[in-house]
Amino acid sequence: MATIIGKLIEEKQMTLKQVHAIRQRCIRRKKPMQDLLVEDKIVSEQDFFDTALKVFAGPVIDRQEEIVDASCTQLIPYLYAKRYGVFPVRRESQGLLLAMSNPTT
Repeated sequence: MATIIGKLIEEKQMTLKQVHAIRQRCIRRKKPMQDLLVEDKIVSEQDFFDTALKVFAGPVIDRQEEIVDASCTQLIPYLYAKRYGVFPVRRESQGLLLAMSNPTT
């Protein structure tokens, strides 16, 4: 998350003061930082996504078009999926394709 936050600060979409306040709330509320940033309207979901694309060079899936294998949702316990911001999409030859809200976790 730190690299996305750094990029958001660099692009003047948020300030260090906002980062410190949000980090404290993340701990208290046990919520991912990106959720609070969007909830508080510090950044839009689209701006966060666009910034993440600049930071991470990995592949991106269109969740509107991706067909989710429902049996895969049983492979990762809900609490882990929520904590790490992952969602199992489908099995692949090398393992499991995960959609991730933050690839650094």
